[in-house]
Amino acid sequence: MTPEEQNKILKSTRAACISNAEAFLTVAERELDNSNTNHICYHLALLGMEEIGKSILATISFTTTVAGKEEPGLMDASDDHKKKIFWAIWGGSMLRDNKFTKEGIEQSKRLADTLHERRLGSLYTDARNPIPIDERIEDGEVKTLVELTRARLELEKTQELTDFETDDIKTLTWFFDAVEDEEKKKHIFGSVSLKKLNEVQSGKEWIKWLYDTFRKNAEEMRELAEKELKREE
Repeated sequence: MTPEEQNKILKSTRAACISNAEAFLTVAERELDNSNTNHICYHLALLGMEEIGKSILATISFTTTVAGKEEPGLMDASDDHKKKIFWAIWGGSMLRDNKFTKEGIEQSKRLADTLHERRLGSLYTDARNPIPIDERIEDGEVKTLVELTRARLELEKTQELTDFETDDIKTLTWFFDAVEDEEKKKHIFGSVSLKKLNEVQSGKEWIKWLYDTFRKNAEEMRELAEKELKREE
């Protein structure tokens, strides 16, 4: 498949994701102010959020495929509820804004987890603790989520397809793996690293610096290990 054909598929995928998100959200907005359907509206709004996240992931996946550097981790995320919600809330900020923070990442992760768990706890009836449907989600809670999803959807509608360099995808994938490692995470969000983020004023440039720094350190450690082994021979 040529890059042009893949680009056409991407545009269709993004359009379908946005249309589906709009459909979910329109029904949720229409049914607001009915406490008997709050938990359903909450679920619909979150489905819309997931479609937004899938649109972002589809864009990244397209670039890695064209570059011949397809990343399984990013593809797997499109089938993970929490990850799609996370990308919808935060995913675009690193790629489209000049700066982001540790707090922003962690806050978005916590929010994605909370929203999904709240959905599961309210959507289905627990036979051991059957909560009446009009008591599962408060009016203000569902309204806040619907408004948040609407804001994210309208923003996603205005976004042009982003051109990602191969190195951007490589360092981005490395970054999300690295922040799952507790030792690496300490260095990534340590004072020296955050000072560098403040200097460069660019999320992408900061991640590239981190990637190069960790790679250089790993190479130095490998060379030291090889010298030590030769010394022991």
